[in-house]
Amino acid sequence: MTQKMSLRRGVVAFLSAISCTTLVASAATAPAATNIPLPATLELDVIFPRNETYSPVTLFPVVFALQNPSLGGGFSLSVSWRIVNLSPDSETGYTFETDIYFPRQAKADTPLSFLTTGISRLNSTEGIFALIWFADVGTCKARPDGAEGENIYNGTDARGRIVFTLKKGSPLPNLWPFSGPQDSGCAQLDNATFGAIELRSVPRLSEFLGAPSCAVASPSQPTANPCAVQLNDTGIASLSSRITARACATPDPTLTSGCPPPTTETGKPSSAGGLAPNGRIVALMLFALSSVFL
Repeated sequence: MTQKMSLRRGVVAFLSAISCTTLVASAATAPAATNIPLPATLELDVIFPRNETYSPVTLFPVVFALQNPSLGGGFSLSVSWRIVNLSPDSETGYTFETDIYFPRQAKADTPLSFLTTGISRLNSTEGIFALIWFADVGTCKARPDGAEGENIYNGTDARGRIVFTLKKGSPLPNLWPFSGPQDSGCAQLDNATFGAIELRSVPRLSEFLGAPSCAVASPSQPTANPCAVQLNDTGIASLSSRITARACATPDPTLTSGCPPPTTETGKPSSAGGLAPNGRIVALMLFALSSVFL
């Protein structure tokens, strides 16, 4: 298992380096998140889809939430996923869609952020599918020989699998159907937590995928609290708009009608999904190499 995780971590590190020069450069010049109260927990929650049945829609959403996203850099976090068709009348294991994110630039005072995308290829498809997701992180600790400023780096991951069904006439996707923190449904969301007790400086930015600091892992697994996300109607509408804007703004748009007006100097809507440039190509490479981990 350790060898598999190390190989996967190496693949993610390689793909991170080649896929998004601008993003890595920005992370390298970003200040270390030294004003984060420690200990702290980075939490990834899979908001949508869930183990439910939905009606096919023009853009089928995939939404992750990050609590304490400013810790993403200290953990060198990458989030990747794929959707697999499980229907008996299709080729089992067929990868329907993939994506990969490198969310490492959140401000320290940002308690919550979202990773979003929309899938147009599921707009009329019925069947049973699985969202398979991975969260890869790196941690560090001081060298035992006491070399000042030097670190030992380690990698690990968390993963999950959510089975959902698409059937015409079923309820439309609802990103957040829960009534409040007391609703037990949100507590069942897939999640992963990573605890940090210290952030150490990285002497050479190339050592930790361009991040200026690395997290020393908590000795115990933090308790997840996905109900802390809490989306209201305004938040849901905002996420839906972001998904649409991103689908319209890619170099090869997956949505050509119903797009919002241009909102940037380039004349295209801003892409708010957090996807690194060439992310779809990179993700295809990643999952071609990672099938041994399923």
